[in-house]
Parts: sequence; structure tokens; C-alpha cells
Amino acid sequence: MSTNTTLPVMGPGGGGHSGGDLNLHLGWSNVGYASILLGMQIVLSWLFELDLGWSILISGVRCIAQLQVMGLVLQPVFANSENPFIVLGLTSVLLLLGAGETFNKSKYGYPGLFPIIVLSMLTGGIVSCAIGMPLALGNKPWYHGQTFIPSVGMILGNGISGVALGIRSCLTAFKDHRDFTEVLLAYGASRWEAARPVVRDALKTALLPQLNNMAVMGLISIPGQMTGQILAGAPIDAAVHFQQVLMFMIVTSTAIATLLAVLFTTFVVIDGHLRIRTDQITMDPAPGMQAVHDIGARFMRGLCAARDVVVQSCCGCCFQQQETEHVQDVLDEEETPLL
Repeated sequence: MSTNTTLPVMGPGGGGHSGGDLNLHLGWSNVGYASILLGMQIVLSWLFELDLGWSILISGVRCIAQLQVMGLVLQPVFANSENPFIVLGLTSVLLLLGAGETFNKSKYGYPGLFPIIVLSMLTGGIVSCAIGMPLALGNKPWYHGQTFIPSVGMILGNGISGVALGIRSCLTAFKDHRDFTEVLLAYGASRWEAARPVVRDALKTALLPQLNNMAVMGLISIPGQMTGQILAGAPIDAAVHFQQVLMFMIVTSTAIATLLAVLFTTFVVIDGHLRIRTDQITMDPAPGMQAVHDIGARFMRGLCAARDVVVQSCCGCCFQQQETEHVQDVLDEEETPLL
């Protein structure tokens, strides 16, 4: 059974069509060719001792596996795209997975962080979709799966980095620069007055990448969502407007989710007695992730050891010759009489 997928390409008139002169027949062989590019990154990491080879490999395998699973899941969902239970059920799964990935990306943590992330991302998504789906996109019904699921996936995917950056910035400020906050509290500042500078900096850190991305979009980069719609045969005007609406939804959802997560974090670290509870902040990795990182670290150390053996066996004579020449130059300089 063939696994190739045919994607129609836009014709010269600007509108889409499914029977163009050029079609993209994509299958596993194409993915295999693209994997060469990923292998180049692993080689560079190996040569320059970046210790990123294992992370690159894991990310690539996850990308392939997760997209395959997503494709299998989306087929029955799109076949029942007007069933709210199926659409919202898959949305809940995406939300939990996005919150889990955000939790894993946070440098620091504290008890109860995961439900806070879930609640923050859920609230940001609800506010953004409540306006974007029925009004801006005109989705009827508003939960129609073929538009709702991809849009929510883009919103959650872009919100992961923003919320993780906001939480990391907030906890880092409290842990490494607590003196400033303690001085404000000692002079009678309220919990919000003392935490406001930290919240402001955390929001700036989280939102600047999203705003920069939105500023260069269409000028330097062509968004993936817009590219996919054009390849699928959608009119260019419709693809452009869809991307514009989606970007506003993404930035709004990220801002709301980050604000809520940072506020919750602030009120956890600064308790009701105006004490900074840095003892609540931990650096423990997510459950189950430490074993994976340990295995990857041992594997990469083995590769680095093999690289050193190869370099020494192949280039030892060259290094020895260079060192001999350097020593001879030093001796010649010492024998040269001073004028």
C-alpha cells in the first residue's frame, strides 16, 4: 500500500486548483532525504563538542512519530468535524500535552506548577478563540474541527515557549535577585507592588519573541500555516487573511496565559505573610525525564570518546610534528644573541 501524499500546487492565477501541472508526491523516501539535514547538525554537534547530538536525535524522532500519530488521529476527527465531543476531546489532549511540554521547558519549578500552566493556557485559549473563531474566522459552528483543531494547535504550540520563558524569568528573578524584592517588602510594599517589576520583566521576556516574529512575518518569512493553505489550493487572499487573524489570536493567547502563569507564580513565591519562599522553588526535572537525559548523556560521552580516539590516531603524527617544530623555534630564539 502506497504511503505517498499528493499536494496540489498553486497555479499562476493566484487561485488554487487540484489538477495543476506540478504535484508534490511525498513519501517516506522524501523524509529520509530530509533526515540528511538533521544528520549534518548531529555531526556539527559532535565535532564542536556542543553536546546537542542526543537532543537533536530525540527531537527528530519525536517529530516524525508525533506527526504520524497526529495524522492518524486527525483523519477520524475531520470525518466527524461537527461532533463537539470529539473535537473538544482532542483539544483537551492537545492542551495537556502543551502544558506538559511547557512544564518540561521550565528551568525552575514549584509544587502545583503543572495545574497552573494548564489553567493559564486554557484561559488564554478560551479568550482568544471566543473572539477569533466565530467572529474573525467565521467558523460555523465555532468548534468545526477542520479549522478549530489546526488553529488551537498553532495557538498552543506558540504559547509553550512564551509561558515557559515567563515562568523561568519570574522564578529566576526571585531566586537570584531576591534582595531587591525583600527591600520593597521591608519598606511596606504590598505583595503586588513588590512583584510588579518581576512580572513586567517576565512579560517582556515572554512576549518579545512573539512580537518580533509578527513584525517580520510576510516581510522576511512566509508562515507555515499560510504556506500549507496555498499548497492545498486555497486562494492567496484567503490564506493571507487567515494567517493575519491567527497571529493576533496567538499573540493574545500567549499574553493572557503568560500573565496568569506569572501572577500565580508570584503569589506562590510571596506568601500571605509577605515572605519570599524560595524554598518552594526547585530545579527537579520532570518525572521520567532524568533517566532519558542520563542515557543520552552517556551515549554522547561515548561518541565524544570515539571521536577523540579517531582524531588522535589519524592526526597524532601531525600534532607531534607541529609541537617539535614549535620547540625548535623556541630553542632557536634562545640561542639568538641579544644586541
